[in-house]
Amino acid sequence: ADEVVKLKPKLEKEMNLTKDQLNNLAAAKRNAKKALGLKSVKELPKIVVVKRIEEAGYEHAIGTYDHEEKTIYLRADILKDKAKATRTLIHEAIHWQTGAGDNTPEFTSGFEKAILRLLGF
Repeated sequence: ADEVVKLKPKLEKEMNLTKDQLNNLAAAKRNAKKALGLKSVKELPKIVVVKRIEEAGYEHAIGTYDHEEKTIYLRADILKDKAKATRTLIHEAIHWQTGAGDNTPEFTSGFEKAILRLLGF
């Protein structure tokens, strides 16, 4: 029988974030909490900031969610831009919340729910 083998991305952990990067990460967490309807940012899965994410077939990944480790990985350079950090964190957190992959009906539904929450519905 054919088995699907998920390759783990190669990650290089980032240790030194600037004050702006830390502030943007904190803002992204608050925005993700609101978009996902969480009571606290502490409900988000573990978030690890890395220098690089090298995934098979997608070498320019800026974020990824590992279902087995229940961990979101964000590339450090995106934390220089609050909007990019927020968008990426919400995207990866929707993978966590829905358990769905990109471009699936479940993932799309998760994004739609997040948008409606942000609009006050």
